[in-house]
Amino acid sequence: MEHIARFTIQCGELANLENFNNLKLRLFPNSLTGTAFAWYASLPRNSVMSWQEMERQFHIQFYITEPEVCIADLSRVTQKKGDSVEYFIDRFKKIKNRCKVFIPETEFVKMAQKGLDFELRKKFQGMEFRDFFELAAKVAEYEELLREESYKKKIAMGSYYQKVEDVALAEIRSAGSCTVPLLKKKPTEPERKNNSQLPKDMQYTFDVSKTEEVFDFLVKEKFITFPPDHRMPPTEELKGREYCKYHNSYNHATNSCWAFKNILQDRINKGVVKFPNKQECLWRWMMILSPSSFG
Repeated sequence: MEHIARFTIQCGELANLENFNNLKLRLFPNSLTGTAFAWYASLPRNSVMSWQEMERQFHIQFYITEPEVCIADLSRVTQKKGDSVEYFIDRFKKIKNRCKVFIPETEFVKMAQKGLDFELRKKFQGMEFRDFFELAAKVAEYEELLREESYKKKIAMGSYYQKVEDVALAEIRSAGSCTVPLLKKKPTEPERKNNSQLPKDMQYTFDVSKTEEVFDFLVKEKFITFPPDHRMPPTEELKGREYCKYHNSYNHATNSCWAFKNILQDRINKGVVKFPNKQECLWRWMMILSPSSFG
């Protein structure tokens, strides 16, 4: 309906012409793109002979009415796994707007409160909130504390950073062993001085600039795993944006992920992730330079 109205307004002074409707019929395809234009192109030849018929056909094809929602439907709206409180409440309010039953907002707020994740519902059981804003503000604050607590439990070693916004999605094995080629490095002078001022368990013995390469290698070797339903964002979506593969987060890059670096160093210290020795490195290079010599 909005598209038809905008198109009519754009016709402007043409509305004063005698054959205005016929002109609209001829100009209308120029206003369509994508799926709408594909629909227009598929219409049988001479199947629409007037503007009134075109408008009717267009409405039949694209006009969609959202079904009304009853109180019982709203009571079944719950916070899904992975959804933040803000996202859940925003979704609840959009569904509520389709409910024609009039009840005080505080009752709607109580229904949303019952749809919260179990840990959040348990924390705020018996508490009353004046409106959705107060509910979102209070619960989101507690949700952030739960996120920080979860993060601290996942950190195997190293310092804890106060600004915590992500919970790790990937899992790295703590047993077995994996040799990562070209992982070890000779530290530069500035790095050596910096390491000397840090506790021993905070000193990195690998090239931190290659953190993402190491991550990709460990994924390939199945030393890092993801949930079965995880899908890496497409390359087009990541262009010009920082993305952490360990946290599945856009808050920082994998190379800047201190949490993964600390866990990786922990696995190195425990011998789970190993460096190739000089003999292995020489053999690998000989295989690359002259593979035929080795059959």
